[in-house]
Amino acid sequence: RQEEWEKVRKPDDPVEAPEPEVCNKSLYEQLRDNREAKQAEIDEAKKFKNMIRGIDEDESDFLARVSELKSEELRKARREEEEAIKEAALVRSRQNLIEPPTISQLK
Repeated sequence: RQEEWEKVRKPDDPVEAPEPEVCNKSLYEQLRDNREAKQAEIDEAKKFKNMIRGIDEDESDFLARVSELKSEELRKARREEEEAIKEAALVRSRQNLIEPPTISQLK
């Protein structure tokens, strides 16, 4: 056992191999403890699973309405942006008709 310990020992580990942990519980007690631990894990998983629920019809309608309002706001903003761009282009073209560009502006 000491030889095996020397092979896997790290510099900060003790020189002598530690004694293996001895469990004084009977096999029945060990199996019972394992079963209880596993059941506790299952219960914990179910607890979180039951906390998550779907949305009901009212919530679905509300979320759909919010989505529609956001889409409408985006469309409105895009329309306003396009109108501003067209208006700026129109003003610029009118300026070019009134005052032709100079050579330095063309370069």
